[in-house]
Amino acid sequence: MTNQHSIVRSVAAITAAVLLALAAGCSKSSDQNKTSTASATPGQSVSASQGKSASKLGDLSAFRSIAVDVAAIVDKGDLPAAKTRIKDLEVAWDSAEAGLKPRAAEDWHMLDKAIDKSLAALRADTPIQADCKVAMTALLKALDTLEGKV
Repeated sequence: MTNQHSIVRSVAAITAAVLLALAAGCSKSSDQNKTSTASATPGQSVSASQGKSASKLGDLSAFRSIAVDVAAIVDKGDLPAAKTRIKDLEVAWDSAEAGLKPRAAEDWHMLDKAIDKSLAALRADTPIQADCKVAMTALLKALDTLEGKV
C-alpha cells in the first residue's frame, strides 16, 4: 500500500511539474500583450482582487501546497513520511526550473536554497524535528515573500 501511494504521489508530482513547466514556458510576459496598464489577464484580476501580488516566477501555489503538506507531516513528527513527500517538491521544482529560472533568476536561487535546506534537514542521517520545522517554516516564508503575502 505504501509503495502504491509513493507511485501515485510521484506520478502526481511529475504531472504537476510538467504542467507547470508548460505553463511557465508558454506564457508571455504581461508587457508583451498589453497596450495599457489598465488591462489585466484573468489571473492578474484574481490576484489583485485577493490583495496578493504574483511572483515574478509565476504561480508557485503547487510548490507551496507540497511544502504545506510536508510542514504538516513534520509537525506530526513523521519525519520519514515528510522525507518521502518532500521528494515530490524536489521533482516538481527541478522539472520546472527551465521555465521558472529565466523569469527571475535571483528569486529562483533564493527559493532553491530554501528548498535545499529543507531537503538537507529531512535527509540528515538522523533528522531532528526542530531543525526540519525551522527549515520548512523558512521555506514557506520564502514562498510567501515571493508571492507578496509577507
